[in-house]
Amino acid sequence: MNYILRPYQQEAVNKGLEFFRGKSKKNVIEVLPTGSGKSLVIANIAKELDGKLIIFQPSKELLEQNFAKYISYGEFAEIYSASAGRKKIAHVTFATIGSVVNKPELFGEFQYCIVDECHLVSPDENTMYKKFFDSLKLKVLGLTATPIRMKRYNFPIPHAKICMLDRMRPKFFNEYIYITQISEMKENKYFADIDYFSFDFDESKLMINSTGGDYTERSISLSLMSNSVLQKITNLYNDICCKGIIKHILIFVESIESAFELQKMIGINNCGVVTGSTPKKERADTLKLFKDGRLKCVANVGVLTTGFDFPELDCIIGARPTMSLGLYYQIIGRCVRPHPNKIKAYVFDFVGNFKRFGKVDNLIIEKKENLWCIHNGEKILTNNDISGRDLDVYNQYDKSKDVDTNLMTFGKYKGQELKSIPNSYWDWFLKEIQKNKYNQFIFNFIEQNILITK
Repeated sequence: MNYILRPYQQEAVNKGLEFFRGKSKKNVIEVLPTGSGKSLVIANIAKELDGKLIIFQPSKELLEQNFAKYISYGEFAEIYSASAGRKKIAHVTFATIGSVVNKPELFGEFQYCIVDECHLVSPDENTMYKKFFDSLKLKVLGLTATPIRMKRYNFPIPHAKICMLDRMRPKFFNEYIYITQISEMKENKYFADIDYFSFDFDESKLMINSTGGDYTERSISLSLMSNSVLQKITNLYNDICCKGIIKHILIFVESIESAFELQKMIGINNCGVVTGSTPKKERADTLKLFKDGRLKCVANVGVLTTGFDFPELDCIIGARPTMSLGLYYQIIGRCVRPHPNKIKAYVFDFVGNFKRFGKVDNLIIEKKENLWCIHNGEKILTNNDISGRDLDVYNQYDKSKDVDTNLMTFGKYKGQELKSIPNSYWDWFLKEIQKNKYNQFIFNFIEQNILITK
């Protein structure tokens, strides 16, 4: 297959080769937005390298998809993945980490590594990636559209921050060597025009889960019910069909029950369902009907957020509230590819995600005060406590799995009643909170605890 690299793709290739051929021993990142053509960048880096290269993919589906693309470019490679049913090694090898983590000796001659969707690599000790890389001397380049991870904290109650990968502690990736901004792609017509529509959504029933990183499934279901979200989607579907403007509708829901309820409301001949438990053949048949236009919409539960490559997709309906910027980005990212058969894409948000994060096409990655962040032109979305952005966390936190909230959960007085803790300790602790610039919510929480004791 003949192809010409776009300018940003060529620059990404050049930066990747420069890193692999240079002396840096750091693990680095290139940020390439959804729809930017990462497979082309990987292919052109791979074919220019003299040494052996292993390319990690996060799932069997993505591995098979990107391997097929690589082969279609006229290159040769092999697959080492139990889930893909093939374990062979070549100069360029596509692999899943689970299949090679205990076999580093097979890759002793390899010099280079590319990790696709590198935001999925946990920086914690004793993970499969850490174990594999500690056994070999590889230069590691990560590629991702979302260079962020959720960092969870247990103090004073479970909460989370959306952290840039280079600000994780511990961290696996050290620096960004190349970033393509969405605005650059949009300016050059590589990113579809998107119209956003946001509907009122009462978040009062949403509760934060025990990790502090997202909402509980139960509270999401209750919120969808109290806001009549499924009925509103059905009404929108009927309206869309009457106007005939939109051809392909992909709906993101939070549960299998909601997916099948929507199918029942919209009609089994109009709405397909794809979930993690859908048999492979049934899933393939459903998506083929969808792409062919014989099925107007598909309700999916967490399986088409990555790796679903369908440039003609022109409509996303969001029915799954989330605190995760990465998940929100991946959901909208399914419709960002331009295609001759679509003038623009449409995003209908029924669950408050648009209010929380804004337009995906407005996201910018840049340094502010010498620290990398992601912002949407109005507010910074990373490196802040996300739990309290739109909710009063302490009042909304789901305490059903909590221990006695009258007991201290950390520090030298852990397990003791709050009212029994000396005032001197709280005075010291409050000064530490102020000195370390914790967010206002944590400050207020500690201040309340101090009042309990006085």
